[in-house]
Amino acid sequence: MKTQTFYEELSSQLKTSENKLALVMGEYELTYGQLIQKIDTIAYYLIKKGLKKQDKVVIWSGAHPLWLCAYYAIMRAGGVAVILNANLSVKDAKPLVEFADTSYVVYGATHDIKGVMDESSVLADEFGISKDNIICLLETDFEAEIQALNTTGDDITATLNEIKIDSKEDAYIIYTSGTTAFPKAVTSSQNALVNLGVEIVNAISKGRGDKAVLGVPLFHAYGIMVSWVYLSNGGTIYMPPRVKADDIAAEVEKNDITDIWSVAVVYQGIIDDKELCAKVAPRVNFCTIAGSYTTPVQFMRFETGLYNAKFVNMYGMTETSAAYVMTRPEDSVEVRYNTLGRAV
Repeated sequence: MKTQTFYEELSSQLKTSENKLALVMGEYELTYGQLIQKIDTIAYYLIKKGLKKQDKVVIWSGAHPLWLCAYYAIMRAGGVAVILNANLSVKDAKPLVEFADTSYVVYGATHDIKGVMDESSVLADEFGISKDNIICLLETDFEAEIQALNTTGDDITATLNEIKIDSKEDAYIIYTSGTTAFPKAVTSSQNALVNLGVEIVNAISKGRGDKAVLGVPLFHAYGIMVSWVYLSNGGTIYMPPRVKADDIAAEVEKNDITDIWSVAVVYQGIIDDKELCAKVAPRVNFCTIAGSYTTPVQFMRFETGLYNAKFVNMYGMTETSAAYVMTRPEDSVEVRYNTLGRAV
C-alpha cells in the first residue's frame, strides 16, 4: 500500500510531463505544470480565506478542468472536499450543505445556477454562509486575489508544504444518490484514492492508452476515479461539454482519443448512429462500462460496432471509492461478457 498523498503522486509527473496536456475541455487546456500551479494557487487562496486543516469545503459545479483543480486544492490545503451533484436544485443542495457543517462553498454552473459571480449573494443567503466564503469557480481571478491577500510575501509552495497531511485522514465526502432515502455522506481518504488508482492501473495495463474521454460526471465517484487513473500516470483527460454520445464522439475524432470511460446508454447512442460510429470505431481501443446492468448481447453489439475496442465491465459503489470489481482487457470474451470480473 502506498502512503503518499495525491499531491506527492501528482507532482512527480512534472519530472517527465510538465509541458504535456493534463486536462482539456474545448479551448480550455492545462498542462501538468499549469495544473500543479493552479492547484497551489487555489489552495493558498483558501488558506488566506481562513481555511483550517480538516475544514470542509463544498464543491458544487458541472464538469470543468477547474472543478478538478479546486477539488485537489481543497485537499492540498488540508481541507475536506464535500462533493455535490451538479443536477441538484439550490433547494435540494441546501440540506446537504448544512449536513456537511461547512463554512465554504466553491461553485460553478449547475442545473439550477449559471455559476456567475452575481449568484454568490443568493447562495450565501440560501446556505447561511458568509458571502466572502462563497467562491465563484469560473469567474474568480485566483492569481490576482492571492496577490492582494498575500501581504506578508509568503512563498506559496513553502507555505503549503508546511501543512502536515496524513494520507489516511478524511480527504473528501461524496453523497450517495439518495434514491431510497436521504443521501448518505461517504467519507474517503487520499490513501483510498491513491491506492485504488494503482490497482486499477495495474488491472487495465494491457488495454489502457494515454488519452481518455471522460464520459461520466466528475461529481460521481466514478468520475473522480477515472480522472485520477490518468492524471497519476501522465495521461490526458478530455472533458466533453455534455455526457452525450455525439459530444463524446466529437472529442474522440478531434483529438484521436483511444480510451472511453462511460455508461451503456452512451455506447448505445454511438453504435446506433452510423455517422458517430464511423468517427469512433477506427480510433478507440479501450472502453470501460459501469453504472448499470449490461447484458451479454449488449456487450457483443458494443464490441462488434466499435470493432477495435476491448470493453471492460466494472462494478463499484460510492461507499467503496468507486470500482472495486472489474474484468480485465486480457480476459476471455466469456468472462468479459458474462461476469463483473474479480476484485481490484
